[in-house]
Amino acid sequence: MRIIKFRSYNKIVGMEYNIQDRSTFHKMLNNKNYQIMQFTGLTDKLGKEIYEGDIIKYSYPIGYSLCEIKFGIYDNGESYEDYEGGNGWYFEEHKFYYGRKTRGVNIYSLETGHYPLNTYECEVIGNIYNNPELLKEKP
Repeated sequence: MRIIKFRSYNKIVGMEYNIQDRSTFHKMLNNKNYQIMQFTGLTDKLGKEIYEGDIIKYSYPIGYSLCEIKFGIYDNGESYEDYEGGNGWYFEEHKFYYGRKTRGVNIYSLETGHYPLNTYECEVIGNIYNNPELLKEKP
């Protein structure tokens, strides 16, 4: 069973907060100055929790990709474990170095309830709110 946890980003102050209780969650959810991010249930190769909006470095034998963690409907761009897309957690590749680009890779499927991604190849290096430059910089 996946642990349900949230963190938030205060757009005014530029800080992240772990949400500890329902009261705080509802206050932040109804406040346009906060962006709520959900825990995916996964950790990276260093044991750091992976949240929606995180930027990960996904390494593979011939290079690496910088990807944003998202939730929603995704398209793998090719057949992957007998399906091309679905609904759930996925990462969207923004930059790739020495490898081939994919459109979206499933990390948790709502349809199958499993995690096909090997997170031992992933490392959280920032998030889209505190480190947007990571997705824009040159290699």
